[in-house]
Amino acid sequence: NEKDPNPNNNEDNGTIYVKPAADLSITKTVSKYTYNVGEIVAYSIKVNNNGPADAVNVRVSEKFPKSLTLKSVEQSTGEFDTSNNVWSIEKLAAGGEEKLLVKFEATSEGIFENVASVVSDTPDDNLENNNDSATVEIINNTSNDIVSNITGNFSENNVAHAENSKQPVYG
Repeated sequence: NEKDPNPNNNEDNGTIYVKPAADLSITKTVSKYTYNVGEIVAYSIKVNNNGPADAVNVRVSEKFPKSLTLKSVEQSTGEFDTSNNVWSIEKLAAGGEEKLLVKFEATSEGIFENVASVVSDTPDDNLENNNDSATVEIINNTSNDIVSNITGNFSENNVAHAENSKQPVYG
């Protein structure tokens, strides 16, 4: 137990700067899984800032397959750049949420994943919730094709033979 020879130097003042942090998250949904070629596919995207700080220069990237042709975009705030498919939000307050509705025309068949991601200039320590995707199946099956396929399977002979025999005839 030694005595401090200079007790006047045991304290100091200083400033500690803590960078702001925001936990951005993104959710992407689509109303149904299967669409026909030519139908409009609508994706809904929600971006949340779980805080604790405001997020600045928020950017949502929309990556979609070539089988979808962009038709329209509606955003709750900010600007959507159709040349690079990026939605820019100047500031998203802590606890805030913004929405984007993107509509595409389905142009070819297949199963396609549409991916969206969010970043900002404000540090985000939880990147696991910064990406989301929705998958759709595009088929080339219109109601005219269905009717044509059904009626094409019945010939006049089949119908007449069925009427005479009172039994269904297939083929």
